[in-house]
Amino acid sequence: GGFHVCYTYAIEFVSTQYRARACFLLFIAHFLGLFLGSLLAVFTIPNPEFGWRGYLFFTSLPCFLVFIVVLLTCPESPRYLLVSGNKEKALEVIKSLNTEAYEKTVLAEAEVHSRGSIRELLTPTARLIMIAGVSISWMLMRFQNLGITLLFFEDLQNPGAQRCDIFVRTNSAYEKSCSKLVTEDYIMNTIFSSSFLVASFISVFLADFIGRRKALLLLTLTSSTLMAVLLLCMSINGLTAVAIFVKSFAMASVMVITLYVNEIFPTYIRSLASGVGDCVSRLGLIASPFVAQFVSKSSYPLAVSIYLVCGYLMAALLALTIEETRDQRQVDSDKT
Repeated sequence: GGFHVCYTYAIEFVSTQYRARACFLLFIAHFLGLFLGSLLAVFTIPNPEFGWRGYLFFTSLPCFLVFIVVLLTCPESPRYLLVSGNKEKALEVIKSLNTEAYEKTVLAEAEVHSRGSIRELLTPTARLIMIAGVSISWMLMRFQNLGITLLFFEDLQNPGAQRCDIFVRTNSAYEKSCSKLVTEDYIMNTIFSSSFLVASFISVFLADFIGRRKALLLLTLTSSTLMAVLLLCMSINGLTAVAIFVKSFAMASVMVITLYVNEIFPTYIRSLASGVGDCVSRLGLIASPFVAQFVSKSSYPLAVSIYLVCGYLMAALLALTIEETRDQRQVDSDKT
């Protein structure tokens, strides 16, 4: 629930040239959490003394620590305070963070009485088209992104399931009952999580070098095209390397659109827009397992093709609906 708020919060604290880097630091933190969680799974889930219940217990403990740290150390966003009409409190936060910046800061009046309003998010028509395009694209990104992971683990659970015609996979001979993941599989998952680290560097480099819009188009087209490589017959080690490579580009597109959503909308609806986009995108997470875990069992090429076509549709939608936000200042309301 609070996942997308972290990016909104971080971006509102930094100037224009540092927005991508602020997100990059959060992406790295996300990777570290993902890596440590995968590493913990290696030692707990296959162990009968802990199992998945022990894993859930250990991974839930940091949530309480995060709550305490945020409560004690994180001030409210100055931009949020400004649109809430608390100009003096916004200045106090700026002063506590940077005295030099405080002395040079002159805040304009930007009080908004309808902040967080769905009606404001859906009007005018141009904004409605923007949030619809971004949300659907985000959904397709997550649909494809999760599909790469699920197809990879379907192969891990069904060793020798590949049926090949020379070098190309024609179908998959999945067993009716899959074998449980063992320690080696969880180690492979830990290695697979490195795709998130690679994606972090790809996203920040492209977003700052060629811009958000071009980066999204390049990443979605690249990840979609590379998915065709999954149709080739290869060893598990080869499949892991290819899956990491494809996943890196797919995940980088999710990272860039997370940055983009928090740049394009004004402060008084920024968090709402991010939340709506994140909510809609989770429909992709719901739909993806049906393709990766059911369709693939009857026709592996069909499953990969579905992800590939969705990726091209996503690129087309982004090309038609989004505009560039690099080097553009954030606005707090429609009037400032």
